[in-house]
Amino acid sequence: MPDSDALNRLRRLLQSALAPTAVLRSNPWVDPKPMRMALKAVEHAFDGAGETPPTQSMKTAVLAFLQAAQPLSFRELKYTCFGVTLPFDGVRDRLVDRREAFKRLLVEVDGQRGECRRFRRCYQALLQSYFAYQHQEGQALSEAPEPSFLSLRGYLTDRLEVIASPASGRMPAWVLTLKEHDNLLTDRPCDRYTSQLAQGKTDLLAEVSSGLGISRQSWVWQEVILAYLREICSRDDDRFNKAMDNAMDLAEGKTALTPSLATARTVVSQVVKRYSESTDHPERPRLRDACIDRIGNPWIRRPAWDAWVKHEPARQMVDGWLKSKLMEDFFTLLSDQGGGAVDRRRLTYWLQYLGVIEDMWFVLGSRAYRLGAEEFVEMRRRMAGRMLELTGTDPQNNAFIMRIGGYLIVEYGMKGNACYLYPASQVPFQETSKSVSIHLLKRGNQKLRHGARWEAEFTVVLQGLLGVQVVVTARAAAPALNTATERPSAAPLPLPSPSASSVRNTAWPTYTPPTRANDVATPQLIQKLLWKCDVFGVKHEDLRQKGGSLWVYASPTQYPELTNLLEQLGFQFTARRGYWMDKGE
Repeated sequence: MPDSDALNRLRRLLQSALAPTAVLRSNPWVDPKPMRMALKAVEHAFDGAGETPPTQSMKTAVLAFLQAAQPLSFRELKYTCFGVTLPFDGVRDRLVDRREAFKRLLVEVDGQRGECRRFRRCYQALLQSYFAYQHQEGQALSEAPEPSFLSLRGYLTDRLEVIASPASGRMPAWVLTLKEHDNLLTDRPCDRYTSQLAQGKTDLLAEVSSGLGISRQSWVWQEVILAYLREICSRDDDRFNKAMDNAMDLAEGKTALTPSLATARTVVSQVVKRYSESTDHPERPRLRDACIDRIGNPWIRRPAWDAWVKHEPARQMVDGWLKSKLMEDFFTLLSDQGGGAVDRRRLTYWLQYLGVIEDMWFVLGSRAYRLGAEEFVEMRRRMAGRMLELTGTDPQNNAFIMRIGGYLIVEYGMKGNACYLYPASQVPFQETSKSVSIHLLKRGNQKLRHGARWEAEFTVVLQGLLGVQVVVTARAAAPALNTATERPSAAPLPLPSPSASSVRNTAWPTYTPPTRANDVATPQLIQKLLWKCDVFGVKHEDLRQKGGSLWVYASPTQYPELTNLLEQLGFQFTARRGYWMDKGE
C-alpha cells in the first residue's frame, strides 16, 4: 500500500500550486513582457512588417556591396536592400541612384527566388526603402518622379505576384495588405484615401501604414495631402471655394496630417493659382496671408512666385490684395485722424492708383515701429522687407512711399504734412537701410498740399508728370465705411461714373481738364511743366516777358509723357525747334 500520508501531502501541494490565487501570483503570468517578446518574435518571423536595421549597419552593408567583387551573405544582401535609398556619404549619394550598381543588386535579389522566405525578406526590405525614398523638395509624384524612384517602384510592381503566389506557401499579413493596397505602387498612390481625408479622417491610411511599416516621415503622408489638393482643385468654382478652408487647414497643419514646409508651400501655391482662375475671386485674407508666409511678398520675391506658383495672374491678384491691405494699414493704424478714425479720403484716392503702384515702403515712427499690440505686429509682418524706422520727427509720425513710373510719392500720417514728389533715382535710403530721416524724405522737388479740393490738383499733376490714368477697382470705387471709429472728412472731388459694362478694371480719369488752353495753363501748372522738363533734361526758355514765347525744345517722339502734357496745356509745335506758347495763350 502506498504511504497514504505521502499521497495526501502530494495532493495538498498540487492543490496549492494549482489554486487560482497561486496561479495569478506566479511571475510568468503576472509579467506580460515575456509574452510580448514572444508575440513580437512570431510577428517578425511570419506576419509583421519587420524592423529597419540600424542606420550604420545599412551604410556599412551598402559600402560593402559597392566594393565587393563576390556575392554577399544573405544578411549583408538584406541590409543592403534596406539601405538602397539611404545617403551613405552624408549628402545625397544613394545606391538607388547608381544605375548599374542598383541593377546588380536586383539581380542578386532575384537569385533568392528559389528560397521563398529569403526572397520575401529582400523584397520587404526594398519596400521599406521605397517608402523611405526622399523626393526632391515639394515635388508631387504626379510631376515627373525621379528615374531611380521609378526603377525601384517598377521592380516592386513586377515582383508583387511572385511574393503573393499561393505556391510560395502561407502569405504574411504585410503581403496581403500590400496586395489589397497595390495602388501604393502606381502613379497616383494616395488618391484612394482622399475621400476619408475630406471627412477629416486618416484611419485607413494609418491602418495601412501600420501593416506595411510606413513611418510618419514617409513621402506617403505628404503625397496624400497633395492628392487631396488635386481633388479639391479639380472641382468647379462653387465646390472649390467651399473646400478652400479645408485646404488651408492642411497647409497650416491643423489636421491629423503634418505637412512638410515644401508640401505646405505647394498647397498654398496650387490653391492661389486655382482661385485666380475662378470666375470671381474677391480678396481672401487667409489665403493672402498664407501666400505671404509660405511664398513671400509678390513684388519683392517674384522669383519665388515664378518658381512655385508659375502663374502670373495669381501673383498679380495677391500683389493687389497686399498693396491694398498695406494702404489700409497705413491710413487706418498710422494716420493722425484722432480716436482711431480712418483717413478714408486719402485711402480712397490712392486706392485708385493701385494698378500702377510698382513698389511701396513704409517708414514708421518709433511708436508704430515697436508697439506690441497684435494689430501692429501683424501689420509689420505684412510690411516685412519694405519697412524702415522714421527718425528726426514726432514718434507718432509715419511715412508711406509709393513708386509710380519714374517717381516717388511720399505721404505722411500726421496732419500738416504735404505730399512730396521726386524722381525715383533719388531714393533717400539703401536696400540695407534700417532707418531714414524725415529731412531726407522732405527733399522732394515738388510739394502738393492737401487743400479743400486737393484731389483735382493731385490728379492733374500725376497725370501730367507720370502719364498715368487712374485704374478703378471695385474696392477703390466704393470703399466701405468702418462704423463707429471712422469719421469721413470733407467730401472729396466727385469721380465720374463709369458705365456698368466698364466698371471692372477699366481705365478712366478722375479729372477732365477744361477745353480752353488758357484755363488749363495756369502759372502753377506751367511751373510744374518746367520742373518736369528739368527732370527729363529738356531745355526750355521763357521769352514772354520780352514779348516772345515760352519754348520747350522737345520733339514729339522724344518724351511721350511730356508731349501729352504740352498738348494738354495748349502748346503748339514747330518743326526743328520744339513746342511754344505765346504770352496770351
